[in-house]
Amino acid sequence: MIDLSLEGKTAIITGGSKGIGRAIATTFAEAGASVALAARGQEDLTQAVKEIEALGGRALAVPTDVADADQVQRLVDRTVEEFGTVDILVNNAGAAPFMSTIDRIRLDGFEKYFRIDFMSAVFCTKAVAPILLGKQDGCVLNVASVAAFIATPGLTYYASAKAAMVNLTRSVAQEWAASRVRVNAVAPGWIETEMNSGARATMPEFTKGVLSSIPLGRWGRAEDVASAALYLCSPAASFITGSVLIVDGGQTLSTLTGL
Repeated sequence: MIDLSLEGKTAIITGGSKGIGRAIATTFAEAGASVALAARGQEDLTQAVKEIEALGGRALAVPTDVADADQVQRLVDRTVEEFGTVDILVNNAGAAPFMSTIDRIRLDGFEKYFRIDFMSAVFCTKAVAPILLGKQDGCVLNVASVAAFIATPGLTYYASAKAAMVNLTRSVAQEWAASRVRVNAVAPGWIETEMNSGARATMPEFTKGVLSSIPLGRWGRAEDVASAALYLCSPAASFITGSVLIVDGGQTLSTLTGL
């Protein structure tokens, strides 16, 4: 029987107040984990925690700017204080609030969002390292993107960060394998979230173009990514490390084949 239980485990989910992160937090809590949610906005965090607790789960809101290494350390310390340990880290926090070609982009903007989209994962992974390596158990899940594998004009800062996330996943997986700590990633494609809700509502040609690039013919849901995340962080995936699970309805396949 496939074991997808996270009973007795503690997970930190960055970017846990909205979208994919919130779905992962809820799914993990339903699977039995205690979850610490990190994001910058207190209001959304509080609401997410209330919803998880209403379902019978254990949740903690820790307002955190994960682009700040000191705040990340406080996140880990607060989680251990509340739940006793950390077993799972989900590096989900990210942002892509603007588009600009590389010749026009402001370097401070590139650096700022590369830091949010990639360095945050480095800070978080390093912060939990003493815990996971110390007990020689646990896992890290990085939320990358199909942008890591295909050209993404106008979003070089985001695509570059997600490509770096993929290699971070593989390299740390190799480094930590002897300590029995697994490191994997999911790479979502087009997922219905608050980030693209405006475009979906007001730009029919954009939506048509997105759907035409997805062989399965629909937008992904945050729950689709959360299900993949649960699998990779559960005992069912105990022999999987260094892998990147693409969750995109076939988008990458169709893009790479030119269909």
